[in-house]
Amino acid sequence: MVSSNALIALLPALVTTWAAARYVDADAVRALAGGGLHSLLAIYVFDLSNQIVGVPEDRVNKPSRPLVTGLLTLRGAWWRLGAASLALLLSGWLLGIGDLALLWIVVAGANNHLGLAKHPFLKPLVVGVQAGIQLLSAWQAGGGPAAALMSCVVAVSTLLTLLMPLQDLRDMAGDRLMRRRTLPLVCGARAVRIYLCGGLLLTPAVVRVLVEAGVLWTGGWIEAVAAAICVVAAARVVVLRSPASDDATYRLLVLWYAAMAAAPLGATF
Repeated sequence: MVSSNALIALLPALVTTWAAARYVDADAVRALAGGGLHSLLAIYVFDLSNQIVGVPEDRVNKPSRPLVTGLLTLRGAWWRLGAASLALLLSGWLLGIGDLALLWIVVAGANNHLGLAKHPFLKPLVVGVQAGIQLLSAWQAGGGPAAALMSCVVAVSTLLTLLMPLQDLRDMAGDRLMRRRTLPLVCGARAVRIYLCGGLLLTPAVVRVLVEAGVLWTGGWIEAVAAAICVVAAARVVVLRSPASDDATYRLLVLWYAAMAAAPLGATF
């Protein structure tokens, strides 16, 4: 159900929670258990909500999903979504981040059921907002004070928003079927690839400036790894253009996001 998004859902959250636990000298194992469960519930709620409205698209892009294959009925999916949403709110309350859990559910509902995903500029913005909620939730789940990481959360989520059209390159067939107006469909795939190539190449320089300004935390070598990922992804996005290649390039972007999330952890060592 959540296998395609497990990496982006769990890895950045877990390293952020671990960093927070080290920052305040809390029990890391306990923090990771609670934060990891909360993150898993969050991505389950979002993905299930998305799949309930996206069956026609998934028949094209992701035919192995349970609602397409018949392993899960729409009625069963709605019941699961309700139960998972309540569990997410409960875990948020227990971790002291109930407001962020509620905000996650509201954003997921607006994106999937109110049509935000069909607008070319709103879809990447929603992903950026979700990244911000995820990082802030994970940090506070580990006991970290929100103010200590807020500038980093805003910077990383903004950069991710600007690069997120990469996700839409792989899903053009399904998005066209669902009448979504994603950037590759509105502006053309070639223009979006050129934009992403330039954006990925500029990102390491922007990160360095933000680090020097004290906006971003850095773990030193982690910043170098993130820069290398950007360079490889920039080359791939203009050279390799099949849906499978675009999917692999998108996963590099996920790794970049995880590396940026890991920078505060590196800074605690």
